[in-house]
Amino acid sequence: MRRRAAPPGRAPHRRTLRRLAILVVVGGTTLVPVLPCAAAPPGTAAPPASAVPDGSPPAATPAPPPPALADAAQAAGGAITAVVLDPAGRVLTAADADRPLPTASLVKVLVVEELLTREARGTVVLTAADRSWMAAALTTSDDAAMSALWVRHDGAALVAAAVVRHRLTGTAPPRLPGQWGTAPTTARDVAAVLSAVERGTRPADAVLRGWLRAVTPTAADGFDQAFGLLGAGGAVAAKQGWMCCVGGRRHLHSAGVLPDGRIVVVLGEFPRTTPWSAARPALDGAAAALVAATAPSEVAAR
Repeated sequence: MRRRAAPPGRAPHRRTLRRLAILVVVGGTTLVPVLPCAAAPPGTAAPPASAVPDGSPPAATPAPPPPALADAAQAAGGAITAVVLDPAGRVLTAADADRPLPTASLVKVLVVEELLTREARGTVVLTAADRSWMAAALTTSDDAAMSALWVRHDGAALVAAAVVRHRLTGTAPPRLPGQWGTAPTTARDVAAVLSAVERGTRPADAVLRGWLRAVTPTAADGFDQAFGLLGAGGAVAAKQGWMCCVGGRRHLHSAGVLPDGRIVVVLGEFPRTTPWSAARPALDGAAAALVAATAPSEVAAR
């Protein structure tokens, strides 16, 4: 990627985030304008900080996170935030789950879910190209596909609308227009969206679940996606995220659905000096510890 303009999406691999240019490169060749960030749709108000995602039952008293979670983060010199929900959407355990972090590629789930929702409501017509980009953005985590959707459909407005609809409290469009991977979110918000999709009965939910269950072993950029919930976690559906470097930090995220319906979200932040080869085992260890600590047999024994 050339230095004269920062690409839309997550921060470039092994490069610091540079100042956004008026034009950006999508897919490495085509220059396109970036749409400005949008506020929440007119007539809609942001939810109060105490809002609970739509359809979620009252939260149960969560158990403390397993000690292995902090151990895994410390071993890699970073921090890991996490949350586990039961199949009904209740919190089983959480660790710093309301701390905002850059989404990296997890924002792709929010954008695609909002587009499918608008299509179902008849407010947008999705083309064959749109659907191809949506599938690629989720299965191979294709950044060029995501950038195309972001520009064509005003991704910032999609994120803002989804935040209101899901009553998310720690998620927002990116501060820099076009840099979708820097949009902030929290482990709790990511889990709320995945839980809604997993329990949803709309055709749109089924489509999204299908794509999340078809994640490829290797991403479009060559990154190995078998880490975290797709590594030691045993997820049947997942979205992975990786990005370096925003604010001198490396981010590695894993969010997924287990065979029994539990939702597990693990967001990792590490110093730039921590290589992927150290961050990946940290996510693996954290995911495995969370899955084991919230197993039905463990919960029943409390």
